[in-house]
Amino acid sequence: MLSPAGWGRTLRRLGNSPRLQRAVFGPFVRRPAAGPVRSILVIRPDHIGDFVLGVPLLRALAQAHPGAALHLAVPSSLADLARGCPWVTSVVTLPDGIACWCPASQTPLRRLVRLVWFTLRRLRPLRPDLAILPRVDTDAHGGGQMLLFSGAPRRVGFAATTTALRQLDNPGSDAYLTDVVRTAGQQHEVAASRSLAAALGIDQADWRLALWDTAAERRNVADRLAAAGLERRRLAVIAPGATAPQRRWPADHFAAVGRALVDEGMAVCVVGTRADTPAAQVILAALPPHARLDLTGSLSLTETTALLRRAGIFIGNDSGPLHLAAAAGIPCVEISSFPRDGDPMHHNSPLRFGPWGVPHRILQPAAARPPCRGGCTAAEAHCILAIEPHAVVAAVHDLLEVVPADHSQPESCS
Repeated sequence: MLSPAGWGRTLRRLGNSPRLQRAVFGPFVRRPAAGPVRSILVIRPDHIGDFVLGVPLLRALAQAHPGAALHLAVPSSLADLARGCPWVTSVVTLPDGIACWCPASQTPLRRLVRLVWFTLRRLRPLRPDLAILPRVDTDAHGGGQMLLFSGAPRRVGFAATTTALRQLDNPGSDAYLTDVVRTAGQQHEVAASRSLAAALGIDQADWRLALWDTAAERRNVADRLAAAGLERRRLAVIAPGATAPQRRWPADHFAAVGRALVDEGMAVCVVGTRADTPAAQVILAALPPHARLDLTGSLSLTETTALLRRAGIFIGNDSGPLHLAAAAGIPCVEISSFPRDGDPMHHNSPLRFGPWGVPHRILQPAAARPPCRGGCTAAEAHCILAIEPHAVVAAVHDLLEVVPADHSQPESCS
């Protein structure tokens, strides 16, 4: 006879079964409507970089279905950025605290109840004819379940076998989908979303990144630079932050790079969240007052975009600002903790998440430092310490030699 704990595990496993959920909720899926697609739902429960790399898909959907409403579901941290997207009709904020980074069968049943309630209240009223989850890796936010509960007759996403981690955490998740997209193996996230568009029969001619900012935001940034006396200086933007601690290069290393660039006539702006302010203080303390500006915690994502459009070079870790910089069209130097001999499909691999569409250099450790294997698993900066400041300065010089100082930037979307 099962113990109470055993019953709990059994109920969780059954309640989180994709096949069982499809059997229960399948009868409530709407029948396909005759005629063109009228409503599209895209669920993006991701970070800044994932969102930015997925923007070309939003453009392609809007162009393929010009009469349809395009609804975007994102975390609260991305809501302001998403609302500025020129192709999006409405933005729905996903509930906080729904992520469960564990095998789907172990997620609490209360999360399932919460997802059902949220989807019935916020997503199903949108009456999507087409619902898409363009996430390649583990679906830890219940995105596949939201597709099903939304009632969309056509539900599109990547196969559970796309990555080893997804296969481990989301077995059977293909049951949520009507269209299962299988990627071509080792490829960048932008190329993967292009594969999804191809499966939908959507034109993929224009697959550039894009971002948007307003005239008021550009004026605010210009005023901040003018107040610091930097409006006419060539700017190097440094972003010392990253979500995971092992992906953060030490602040004093960034300071050494900043000193070298200031000695060569550049000015340094540091960007990031308020949590990155201590690192910014270390960096800027090493620089003369006339050539530095701390903007951590004081710019919105779109204001950060406006700043990046004015910059000559970006230097940072594997983080959201790196992808904002690429979308803004400036050369990027990425400092990656991921070893060159690691699995190319790892969730920290630059092959999947490196800068897209701009001149760039990626600096990586040659191999993981013991005891790490495959990728850096330390709770602090570890494998990334193999990268020396002089190598980053050399990469900056290399890029600045091939990119003219007055290289043109992509215009802001409107």
